[in-house]
Formats: sequence, structure tokens, C-alpha cells
Amino acid sequence: MRKNRQISVFEDKIMDAEDIIENEINPKLNGKDVEEIVQEISATIAECGRIISKHKEERDTLNQEIGAARIKREEANKKRKDRALASEKNRKVEIYKAYAQYLYDALYKKYSTSEAEVRSRLEANMNEIFSTINNGDFSVKINEKYQIDVIANNVNDKVELSEGQGISVIFSFITSMIKMSRENRLSQTDHDLSSDIYPLVMDAPLSKFDKKHIKSVCETIPRLTEQVIIFIKDTDGDLAMEYMGDKIGKSHKIRKISETETVLE
Repeated sequence: MRKNRQISVFEDKIMDAEDIIENEINPKLNGKDVEEIVQEISATIAECGRIISKHKEERDTLNQEIGAARIKREEANKKRKDRALASEKNRKVEIYKAYAQYLYDALYKKYSTSEAEVRSRLEANMNEIFSTINNGDFSVKINEKYQIDVIANNVNDKVELSEGQGISVIFSFITSMIKMSRENRLSQTDHDLSSDIYPLVMDAPLSKFDKKHIKSVCETIPRLTEQVIIFIKDTDGDLAMEYMGDKIGKSHKIRKISETETVLE
């Protein structure tokens, strides 16, 4: 009896499903609106196919025209060169042009190699200094246009800079340039990158940093160049004296007398 009841229940469900198919689904599938939609889609697909085919033909035609134009240009250049070489003066001009092109290619190759090397060194030096200031949390990337991005090392993605971090980038760039200048001057082999050494002059370099970063900056500055001249406020001056007092050769105080007069003490 129990099985008969189960069979009866299933039969009722089947009949309900058949009713839904017959009365709801089939009319929708067989209706004119469905046929019209299918026809519209088919027509759109066919039209897209025709447009694609037309554009391919136009592309092939244009490629043929480009090829023919290039051949004509090469032929015209050859004729011009042949005519130019017909006179002694023009032959000399062609020789001079060949020399100039050779020199340009050689210099450009040397420039490209040296520029890439300098940019790589600059990035490495900046990262060394920038990482010291920011405890290794960030690094910098320099692209071919010398645009500098700051990367958060924990996510390996660019970050928006705070004011202090922006100053860190500027500080790292300037000090890296000075460091490289000193290295070039001391180098006995790299004559192409030789340069003079200059003192590093800084105006209130610590004012945008907190105390932790000031310590890192003060530890970094004396290692970068042979002479550093710093103009600094009293509060920052106390911190500078605390962190790099043993590296300071001379210190002076500029006392303001008026808006137009100061005294060096």
C-alpha cells in the first residue's frame, strides 16, 4: 500500500509537469514572438558576417596599396641617390651623410647603454637610502622617463605618498645623485661618467620627518658626501646634534636683527 501511495504521488507530479509544459512552456516556444526574435538574431549575425568580410577585403586592399607605395618610395629614393651621385659635390655630400649617420649610431648606442646603466645605479642607490629611512617597508621604481613610483613591498603595488614620504623620495634622489657623483670622481676607469664633487646644501631637511625617521636621515647624511651644509631650526637642530653630533665639524647660529639683517654667530 505504501508503494502504491508513492507511485500515485509521483504520477501526480508528472501530470503537473506535463501540464506546465503543455500550457506554459510550449506556447512560449511556439509563439510568433519567439520566432521573430530568432529571425532577428539570425539576421544580425548574417549582417555582422557581411560587415566583417567587407572590412577584411578593405584591409587586404589597403595592405596591398601600402606595399606598392613602399616599393615606389624605395625606387624613388634609389633614383634620387643615383642622380645625386652624378656630380662630385653630391657624392661628397653623400659621404658626409654616411659619416654623420655612422657617428650618430655609435653615439646613440653608447648613450643608450650609459643611460640605462646610470638609471639602474640611480634606482639602486635610491632604494638603499629610501629603504634605510623607511625601515625597508617601501622601494622605488624609475621608468625610462625617470618617473619615480613608490612601491609597498608587502603588496608589491604603488602607493599614495604622505608628505613625509614625498620628502623622502626627494631626499633619496638628491643624495643618490651626489653619491654617484662622488663614486664617478673616485673611479679610475669610468671616464665617461666622471664628474666634480660638490657640497650638499639642505634647508630644514628634518622638518617633515617624525623622530624615528629623523634618526635614520641623520645616520644617512654623513655617509653620502664629503661636505654637508644644513640650515635648520632650533628644535630640529637639537635632534641633529643628538644623532650626528660627532660628525659635525662646525656649527653657527644665524640671529635675526631685522627683516633685512641677520648676524652669523
